[in-house]
Amino acid sequence: MSSFTRMRAALMVSAVAVSTSLIASQAYSGGFAIREQSTQFQGMSFAGSAAGGSSPSSMFWNPATVTQHNGITTESNMALILPRSTIDVDAATTPALGTTLPPLPILPADDSDIGHPALVPASYTAVQLNDHIYFGLGISSPFGLANEADSDYAGRFHGIEGNLLTINFNPVVGFRFNDYFSAAVGVQAMYGQAKLTQQTRTATLIGPAAVPIDAISELEGDGWGFGLTAGITVMPTPNTTIGLGYRSQVDLDLEGDTALKSVTPLVAAPVARRFAVVDIKATADLPDIVTLSLTHKFTERFKAAATVEWTNWSRFKELKVTADGNSNALALPIVDGQTLQLVEQEFDDGWFFAIGGEFYATDRVILRGGAAYEISPVTDSHRTPRIPDADRIWLSAGATYKHNERLSFDVAYTHIFVDDGDINLANYNQASNAGTGDRALLRATAEDQSVDIISGAVRYKFSGQPILMRR
Repeated sequence: MSSFTRMRAALMVSAVAVSTSLIASQAYSGGFAIREQSTQFQGMSFAGSAAGGSSPSSMFWNPATVTQHNGITTESNMALILPRSTIDVDAATTPALGTTLPPLPILPADDSDIGHPALVPASYTAVQLNDHIYFGLGISSPFGLANEADSDYAGRFHGIEGNLLTINFNPVVGFRFNDYFSAAVGVQAMYGQAKLTQQTRTATLIGPAAVPIDAISELEGDGWGFGLTAGITVMPTPNTTIGLGYRSQVDLDLEGDTALKSVTPLVAAPVARRFAVVDIKATADLPDIVTLSLTHKFTERFKAAATVEWTNWSRFKELKVTADGNSNALALPIVDGQTLQLVEQEFDDGWFFAIGGEFYATDRVILRGGAAYEISPVTDSHRTPRIPDADRIWLSAGATYKHNERLSFDVAYTHIFVDDGDINLANYNQASNAGTGDRALLRATAEDQSVDIISGAVRYKFSGQPILMRR
């Protein structure tokens, strides 16, 4: 293979390198999951989330809790998430130009704040069909990202902008056997849309010479995935509820294209155009989630809650991007099904432990608080600037105000303390047609990490028994 052919191969491989961060972010829960699906349970750091209560949002974790809502109940939630994370670079190199040159040092800014605010909506409806059968519908965004780094910082070859939107439609059917036991099943239909960019180093020929070029590699894609939900609730005593919920794995199949744009020759004026477009497809293996919760009412005024949650992130071993059809972009032949990018992720399983409680302060006001500890699935050996996640501590407070017999409002605030995390990447972006990675070395630390979350919800009962106005 000639040097120029290798350079062109490196260009096309680099064009899909952004895919390595397809589902990565300064996430709002472990990995790239979004936990903020309920204002009421956020106020207790999600303690008791699968055991249910006055909010139909509990069906996100356990569909069997739909049987706790008589008549017709609807709820809309909105969470404002404010993450902070600084990537402080200790050492970095540019990608090599194929195999013709060794890695080169780069001299831009050595850090960047990648946190980016995001709004996360969620809505739920519970309908009692008869004394035993209930129907529910949840619409949520269970996975996502929103980050953007400075385009000139030293980690730019591992990610600049990342946006992932998921919308999950989750209809459920619940059956209430008696006052002590309920069960439910549901389906998940998840739509995903991604746009990710990073800088890449490639080359072109000016006369007989190979000239280094920096470009922005951009990936855009969307697609669907499907799964199931199931759960049970048990009331061993009138004051105790145990809930066990399951959300199945979802394989999110994305199709789109990857391209280079905003090319800047190091010896010429910038050129802003999009070229070398290649159709691609990729699958993100999203995890199973099992949630076990307990609530117990100690007095007429106070109820305690706890949650343990396991997330099967260890199934997220790698991310592979392949060509979707044949291509001759820049005279480089690419055949359908060819692996363009293969990135090891090697997540561990994630764990989440929460305790909290509710206090009925007045006939109209309920106060909440909670704390949680989350074990991140991201390992030190595979942490990236797009997934700087580490172990975290949650502290939360919230309240409900019952305006009248049909209408109530929830508010909640959470602060998350996130540990620092080392980033040590070498030869990161693997591709089968190049044989090796792009050799964009990066040693850095994700530091000053935290998340603030402010959320609100409105709940309305169209029919059935009114909201209890007394303790």
